[in-house]
Amino acid sequence: GGGEGATDEEGDGVKDEVLEEMENVARARPLNDAMVKIHRSFLIAASLVLRKKLPVQLEDIPLLTPENFDDDSHSLFDENCLCRDARTGSGGGSSVQGLTEKQREFLQGVIEAEVQEAMEGEGLKESLEVIYDLAVCWGSTKGVVKTIYVTVMWWNGRDVEVEEMVSGGLSGGIDAHVLMEEGVRIGCWRLQKLLEGFRREKGLKTILGALDADTTMYVKDVASKVEQKGGKGDTAKRKIVSVQATQHIVLHLLRYAKAADGAEGVDRVHALSILSNMLLDQSLKFLKRREAEAGR
Repeated sequence: GGGEGATDEEGDGVKDEVLEEMENVARARPLNDAMVKIHRSFLIAASLVLRKKLPVQLEDIPLLTPENFDDDSHSLFDENCLCRDARTGSGGGSSVQGLTEKQREFLQGVIEAEVQEAMEGEGLKESLEVIYDLAVCWGSTKGVVKTIYVTVMWWNGRDVEVEEMVSGGLSGGIDAHVLMEEGVRIGCWRLQKLLEGFRREKGLKTILGALDADTTMYVKDVASKVEQKGGKGDTAKRKIVSVQATQHIVLHLLRYAKAADGAEGVDRVHALSILSNMLLDQSLKFLKRREAEAGR
């Protein structure tokens, strides 16, 4: 029974002195909300790393403000860590929509792992909920995670699966800035691969001289940076989709451009849409010529 004879030794038979000490510290000093948030974000991120077997060391997880720990990850778990003042810091580069570059790359890596496992339905939904929670801990939003998910699916040629999400627009939670930044890279990379295919096809390469030189140079520039950052082996694995699908992505970007970047962004994406439309038009004409020749 739980009468007066009950002692601390009952139950497990051992008193947790460490836990007792931490409770004493907590009673003596108030918890720092910012530090609690950092601690929580680390635990969520660590669980994702271990569950997905990501090639990330736990000490490399991009914390909200890594300066708090003086490059000593163990101090995250010392008895006073939740009571300390949180120092401000960059957390790994400039911030975009509440995320540092390292944090955003981390989220992309986790979502990429989910997509590669071809998870669908409730399994993927549950995983995204955990990632949403982490993003909020880092000061970002659910919409940013949804948008990163869309761009990861685009990279993997799975456009149709996220079409409804993208078509929902800003009211559907899509973040225009994040979609534009990554979407333009995806669009340019795809367009460059299509241009390279046109050059190899005798019946198509004649159109290349009629394309806007500034736009094609911009596309080549962006695609080259993508290759350099991701590695050719990485991008070579990405599925090359049709001209129609690429045009569809560029049209989505055109819809979001004004909300994200203003007039300059609209002009740039408008130029990409003209280029992709010309490639689509010429591809269709080329296929019709081939069909006609085959029918003779």
